[in-house]
Amino acid sequence: MNKKDIIEKTASEAGISKVRAEKLVNGIAGLLLNDLFNFKSNVITKYSRPQFSIDKLAEYMVSRPSRRQVIVKNQKAKRPFFIEYYKDARKIISDFISAIISEEEYWEAFYNIKNKKIQTDISEAKQNICLSALEEFEKIMYDVDFPQYNKRPGRISQKKVFLHRIEIKAHPDIILYNERGSVSGAIKLIFNNDRKRESLENEYLSTILFQYMRLLYDMDIKNTDCYIVDIFNSVIETAPMSYKKIILDISASCEEIKDTWKRV
Repeated sequence: MNKKDIIEKTASEAGISKVRAEKLVNGIAGLLLNDLFNFKSNVITKYSRPQFSIDKLAEYMVSRPSRRQVIVKNQKAKRPFFIEYYKDARKIISDFISAIISEEEYWEAFYNIKNKKIQTDISEAKQNICLSALEEFEKIMYDVDFPQYNKRPGRISQKKVFLHRIEIKAHPDIILYNERGSVSGAIKLIFNNDRKRESLENEYLSTILFQYMRLLYDMDIKNTDCYIVDIFNSVIETAPMSYKKIILDISASCEEIKDTWKRV
């Protein structure tokens, strides 16, 4: 993988601009990122059966054919480790929406990250990215109250969920419960400031989340109770009423993915 490819992949995976990614690659972090994204030398194994994150499946749905093949290849390859740039921001925002922390505590956590001493380029990148996400979330933080639900942070489920024979990994950030204590829906936080997201992509994403929750809990969960919160685009939306048509598109794409999976 050449330097240009490493920069593009760094930007795509981390959700940062190519300018920022190039600074990382040219700095100390470049040595680590070069290893991280060099598939030839660092792949331990490849998944034999198709599995996709819901984010990448939604991106696949709106991508050009050449990009689709790259997405499948990257989902198939198992890398030794992955830098989760938004981890701190994700937890803080999730805790705020779930009413675990107050607005005052939210900004206290923001300044704790801002004042943290930085020793590496990767740490600096994570710090800047998290601060940017927390600042962007301020635009919609009063719109994510959802008082009709009881809210708890999501946990990684051990149960496998298959959508058209493709294992789907969703990891909802927040699980929503009704007044009886039954699971009602979910919220998925989206962090991506490197490319313009099409509105259709969020429709696919919210519909996949809706299907995932139905399969995971084997319950008649409503499409209007499955939310996407797109941080950098200030978008909050549920799976659309036209989800049945979208499900047909998703089904066709899953069949295409299974065919591509065998070749890459």
